[in-house]
Amino acid sequence: MEKRVCFVNTYIGKLENKEISKNFRKNDEFDYIFFTNLRKEDFGESSWEIITVDLGDFPNLNFVKISRYFKFMSFRYIREKLGRDYDFIFYCDCYLYPDISVDWNKLVENTKNAELGLIQYIHPSKKCVRKELDGILMRKKESEENIKKTETYLSAISKSINICERGLFFENTVIGFNIKSDDVIEFLDEFWKYYVDCPTYRDQPLWNFLLKKSGKKIYVREESKFRKYFFGEKKLERRVHHY
Repeated sequence: MEKRVCFVNTYIGKLENKEISKNFRKNDEFDYIFFTNLRKEDFGESSWEIITVDLGDFPNLNFVKISRYFKFMSFRYIREKLGRDYDFIFYCDCYLYPDISVDWNKLVENTKNAELGLIQYIHPSKKCVRKELDGILMRKKESEENIKKTETYLSAISKSINICERGLFFENTVIGFNIKSDDVIEFLDEFWKYYVDCPTYRDQPLWNFLLKKSGKKIYVREESKFRKYFFGEKKLERRVHHY
């Protein structure tokens, strides 16, 4: 029987910096795919189905932007390379794994009822794109030059969006995608079109900018509850030099 839901995780990078959430309980109703440029043997025993990808399929993209492809566009690789199709994909960062006790099917149905079929949680501290850009620079996750170029880049996409305007701002550590929705696919394609050439590899500024530009409401879990449906601890806080 074909499965409706797939959890996706990814690590693209150097062997010495790898991270993965290893052994956890899985729900047999769902698939759990981990995309990487490394070999399955490099990770040891894991609950994830580890799939090694060919970096040659992504010319002119660095490790970070390839990893973002599997964060936001994995549905295309899954359909075209793996010959599978799902109704819904939940993404989580490489050190995380989903809580088996959560009613994931209910979350899927609730998300499908949203104006734009995405599920996210509100960033715990950032309230606008401007604050996110400042925070990225302060944490030394990007150069000042690239942050300034990103501001110019966003303005060129749409001058009507005020990056200083406070409102709902989402963190992208975990996201859910209704990939049977044409509107979601259109939004993801638009994001990827702009992200490939974006001066910063950080995805949250552009992602939130485009959500604001779309004017559509997504499914938002109260406070940070959606984030708490995933377990795991980050071992490495990545900075610019890690890439």
